[in-house]
Amino acid sequence: MKRYYDKKFFVISLWYWRVEVAFAVNMDKNEVLRKFKRISDRPDVIECLEQELNGWDTTSKVTRGRMISLPSGYLVLLNFKKDNFRNDMGTLVHEVSHVIHYMLRERRVPLIEETEEAYTYGIEHLTVEAMKALYD
Repeated sequence: MKRYYDKKFFVISLWYWRVEVAFAVNMDKNEVLRKFKRISDRPDVIECLEQELNGWDTTSKVTRGRMISLPSGYLVLLNFKKDNFRNDMGTLVHEVSHVIHYMLRERRVPLIEETEEAYTYGIEHLTVEAMKALYD
């Protein structure tokens, strides 16, 4: 039986914004680097990851998630634990919100009343797709 807190790695393509978001659940620095070396031929991405992943600790009881902006997309690190569903889903939405905010700011789309729906749609869509992947 698949559980959302099982160790896993998946990538979601937000084709309408031409960006990919990788998710690593309960994976340490070396595991994440190995996955990226298989899917990316860009040395700048690997170099960025090596720097940004310093200090990532899946055994921490405090650190629940982290979002990393990469030269070619985004990485969401999630530290999920059994019997912690509500908090873990809160962490997922928190980190997904960072992804959407960073991505739209990079595209010079400010968070204002006229663009609010783009932000909220992006958060909803990426969260739903991530939740589907968590159970695959």
